[in-house]
Amino acid sequence: MPEKLKLGLLLKELLILDFRSLEYFLISILETFPPNIIVFLHLFLWILQEAEAKAATAEERERSVNERLSQTLSRINVLEAQVL
Repeated sequence: MPEKLKLGLLLKELLILDFRSLEYFLISILETFPPNIIVFLHLFLWILQEAEAKAATAEERERSVNERLSQTLSRINVLEAQVL
């Protein structure tokens, strides 16, 4: 199998694994690739870690904003009920 096709299939598999499974998968296959591909895979793994961290931060920020919005709407409803 040509190296580029092999790498393409590998990347497709990597995208569907969770991070821990991905880490074990990469460790198990590293010795089968040339050094330049190993460097690429390490970089790819680092990029995925960074993306997961950013996504988690964004999700937490969204949850916080939604909570504050919910509290604000509750206060508005209480004030509206008091006025009426």
